[in-house]
Amino acid sequence: MKKNVNVKLKLNLILYISSLLIVGTFYQNCGKSNPSFQDNYLENPSLAMQTQAVKVLTARCQTCHNSVQAMGGVAEIADPEYTYNQRLILPTEPELSPILQVALGESVTHPSLEITTDEITDIKNWITNLDPTLIGSGKAPVTIPLGPTFASIQANILLAKCDGCHQLQKPNVRFQTYMQTLTSIKPGDPGQSSLLNRVKGIGNIMPKPESGFGPLSKEEIDALTTWIVNGAKND
Repeated sequence: MKKNVNVKLKLNLILYISSLLIVGTFYQNCGKSNPSFQDNYLENPSLAMQTQAVKVLTARCQTCHNSVQAMGGVAEIADPEYTYNQRLILPTEPELSPILQVALGESVTHPSLEITTDEITDIKNWITNLDPTLIGSGKAPVTIPLGPTFASIQANILLAKCDGCHQLQKPNVRFQTYMQTLTSIKPGDPGQSSLLNRVKGIGNIMPKPESGFGPLSKEEIDALTTWIVNGAKND
């Protein structure tokens, strides 16, 4: 009888030790293959900053800026890829980023926006330390040499220096597409093209000084003028 009890005790001890080894191995492997978010944040601070900024944008902005209600022409504001592609954020340049300008009340009056100083700091830190590899494909926009074509004018002037402010302050005048751009120019007649007049300082000068871009260079104005003179084709 006593012998049977000893055998049972030994078996139970072996099973207990085996279970501890199995559980220990499971957690060890689990930790290796699935590092915690905290570990990821320590390895990539930009990811932590982006996550925190998205939380702020979701809480404070997404109600009015989403795929259903795109107030001011701004839709998925809590989507980093969208804000990057729409040039609402300019990597490493928070002061020139329309999102931060609005949050600070510098570009447009936004009385319904209730945002704290800490939340503004979260957005600023994200843009300052922005890692493009965390956004979409991680590829920077394709660089197109400056020249008298629509593709070049749009990439180097309209989207780079104009549309970011327009989509927030003057959404009825946009430059996202060729057809939108045609509303501000008269093909073949640069003198009657309001876009060209504005960038030359006739009337309301564009870009506005507070945008941080400064006036267009002679080369940029020449390219825009030549494109209009040649018929402002969708090339």
